[in-house]
Amino acid sequence: MEGISYSVTRSCLYEQVADSLERSIIAAGGAEPGAAEEKLPSENELTKSFGVSRTVVREALKLLKERGLIELRTGDGAYVTRPSGEAISSVVNRIVLLDNISLDAVHEMRVVLETASARFASLRATDEELATLDAMLERMREHKDDIPVRIRLDIGFHVAIAGMSGNPLLWKFVETMTTQLRDFIGKGVAKPGSGEDMLLRHAAIVASLRSRDPEIAAATMREHLEVSRQNIRAVLEAGQASPDGGAPGKGNDRA
Repeated sequence: MEGISYSVTRSCLYEQVADSLERSIIAAGGAEPGAAEEKLPSENELTKSFGVSRTVVREALKLLKERGLIELRTGDGAYVTRPSGEAISSVVNRIVLLDNISLDAVHEMRVVLETASARFASLRATDEELATLDAMLERMREHKDDIPVRIRLDIGFHVAIAGMSGNPLLWKFVETMTTQLRDFIGKGVAKPGSGEDMLLRHAAIVASLRSRDPEIAAATMREHLEVSRQNIRAVLEAGQASPDGGAPGKGNDRA
């Protein structure tokens, strides 16, 4: 990132410094998997480059860290990193809460994304990847009475299919949506009597992917997600408290 000149105005200085650094990181291609770690210039160098105080630079670096673009290492400076699924989910969660977006709206987006991932996966998943889904199904059966493990495996199953779509952006969005809905997915998984049906539906999804027919795969995924949504509705309408801590559309579920 040497040789880059920076320019900012005087309002919201630390945000503008952060935005300028973000543009430079993006222009440089960010942190590539397996590549050598790239270190940002020191605080003193950034202070001179931007013509701002050290406090402004530190606040800008904190903001970049919140955006998931850098990692701050005590005594060693700031390194470019790749935004994690948690960082992206945190941003989406703030949007959901600030705009009072309903659970139904979040779920609808999940359906859009996951039916698309099923379509692509039916055409692109390898036999080895489908065998991985078989193994996940077997683990679900083995842990059918262990709800926390079943929830983790259920979410992993859907994220894995998105990964098989061959579209890394689609995979990242599906991962983000399932993170947003984790607590509510858990309620559907934990609904009494739903376990065996969900196992059958997951097995049907794998079979639909093996059919190599994108329409069948999309329809099977859509049906599963709708049944899952109905299970969640039943649990919520039965009077169970909504999960605390960043629930999508909290106060506006319209479920």
